[in-house]
Amino acid sequence: MTRSTILVAGVAASACFLSAAVAQPVLIDFDTDGNGATLLPGQGFDGDTAYAALGVMIDVQSPRQSPLNLFDTQNPTGGDADLATGAAFGTPELGNVLIIQEIRNNPISIPDDDVRGGEITFSFDQLAGVTVNEIALLDLDENRLPTFTLELISGQTVVVDNMLGSLLNPAFPGNNSLRTYDLSAFGAVSSVGVEFNRVSGAIASLEFTPGEIVPAPGTAALCGLGGLVAVRRGRRRV
Repeated sequence: MTRSTILVAGVAASACFLSAAVAQPVLIDFDTDGNGATLLPGQGFDGDTAYAALGVMIDVQSPRQSPLNLFDTQNPTGGDADLATGAAFGTPELGNVLIIQEIRNNPISIPDDDVRGGEITFSFDQLAGVTVNEIALLDLDENRLPTFTLELISGQTVVVDNMLGSLLNPAFPGNNSLRTYDLSAFGAVSSVGVEFNRVSGAIASLEFTPGEIVPAPGTAALCGLGGLVAVRRGRRRV
């Protein structure tokens, strides 16, 4: 299949994509893994296994070959008070968020987001893809917005740049800002990359809905259980 790329600036492309999934949403909030086990900051983060039970793999690419780590937003470390959350910043207390670890100065035991940024990619193994309902990002300035790269199950690549998203705490447009991005208009995807463009920041949560495979005529009885999905409800939706 020939792969094509669609560039989008600021808003969703007005293209005909696959219809949204009809299933229960799944929330990844980085406090617990795909099996419900508690995740701890400062121990590194294994993107191959943490959410494998949900059919999700998480990878990172960065200028310094930096690894992923979890950061506790209630107990900031590494001089990263700009990643703190709570009532003082007009946000919920988010607990853990996912960062690209700055390893030049700090060991993995001291969570510290990398100022040079990088790209975190979520890949989904569901045959029908998933619809990305919401990605929440922490501590991004309006002049350093992220780039989203979506691989559609149709084979197209969509690059979304300069999207403001929804700022949930307007008094904090830069440090400690919490922005949400609804990417559901693009339909079913097999992966989504979040690039921090030479700037630090964190992914606070990701919510997606698994796609629904429509059975061929005469196979409905065999596929009767196909719509069951594992759903883990996190502490909050932002």
